[in-house]
Amino acid sequence: NRRYGAATHGAARRLEGHAAGGRTLGDVVDWCVSAGVSEVTAFAFSTENWNRDAAEVELLMRTFREQSDAILERARARDVRVRVLSSCPERLPADVRAALARLEAATAA
Repeated sequence: NRRYGAATHGAARRLEGHAAGGRTLGDVVDWCVSAGVSEVTAFAFSTENWNRDAAEVELLMRTFREQSDAILERARARDVRVRVLSSCPERLPADVRAALARLEAATAA
């Protein structure tokens, strides 16, 4: 996402690629639903990402916060269940954990 952001928005705005990647995930899920794909796995944040610059990590956390409602709306419209897997959820900020928990609960079957 950073490389895409740099190529699209320039080096100074390279981090905007993260938000674009999050928005594109919704399109990917739409395509999968249309094609009859029943399960999709997306990786949004790896343990290595914690080693990035603190400002970039905060931007990623903000992206999760800001996009969780849009993901919920799209998931409900398409009858998609969202499940979040994390190897160390305790490292996520409390508000991000809460947003992801709401997303899971609201889309549970």
